[in-house]
Amino acid sequence: MLCGALLARSCNVPDWRAVLRGMLRVVKPGGEGVSLELSHPPSPLFRWFYLLYFQRILPVMGKVFAGQYQQYRWLPQSLEDFPNAKELQQAMQEIGFARVDCYLLNGGIAAVHIGIKNDSAKESGGNGRQNDR
Repeated sequence: MLCGALLARSCNVPDWRAVLRGMLRVVKPGGEGVSLELSHPPSPLFRWFYLLYFQRILPVMGKVFAGQYQQYRWLPQSLEDFPNAKELQQAMQEIGFARVDCYLLNGGIAAVHIGIKNDSAKESGGNGRQNDR
């Protein structure tokens, strides 16, 4: 069984770890829990340009073209307190996924995490891997 989720940002769900626990709960043993999230690009130079665009330019474009500034400002603000890809990978392992693989997309702007649930959900310890795509 495959269970997918876009984890809720801090404005919607104050405890994103509860979302992970819920995902683990509904995945059958041997199944996969998958999360697609915006993330923090690991390269400092790329991250600087990306955050300039994401935090400053995108909200203005949202106001000009869609007439909605706050909606386009909220998403970058919500990312500030959200864990980076490695931290989310570690959290999924701590919650009980046996192995968690992480795939960075578009230079780390987004990340896909795939966690495998063992027969015993509390048996964690698989290292998982982190890959750039």
